[in-house]
Amino acid sequence: MLESADDDSDEYKDDYMFNMANYLSRRLYTEVGALRPGPSIFEEQFKLLKSPMAAISTVDKMFSLLKLASPFSWTEEIKSGRYRGYPVAVRHLLNSPLVPMYRTIERAIYPRESVTFYK
Repeated sequence: MLESADDDSDEYKDDYMFNMANYLSRRLYTEVGALRPGPSIFEEQFKLLKSPMAAISTVDKMFSLLKLASPFSWTEEIKSGRYRGYPVAVRHLLNSPLVPMYRTIERAIYPRESVTFYK
């Protein structure tokens, strides 16, 4: 059933329950597959190794905080994506340490976008 969502069709694009189930099942498969001996162990472990470590994520958040000081980030408008029409500074603010747990909440609201990591 979940493989049907891989064809980039718009059939399940707005179905929140389907997208959350898809995200959680793929995440569970990756986490269990990385620990379970079998043919997929190396592939799933590599997926987890590619994800950013906590220290890198913290450094990235600090850079977002520094980018807020740039006057260009307040005048430049984002052309596409979820933040289309907002200044670049809004994206930097949401990714900075000033807004804790934003990415966790964002993954809960938009589970479809997080699925690509676990494919």
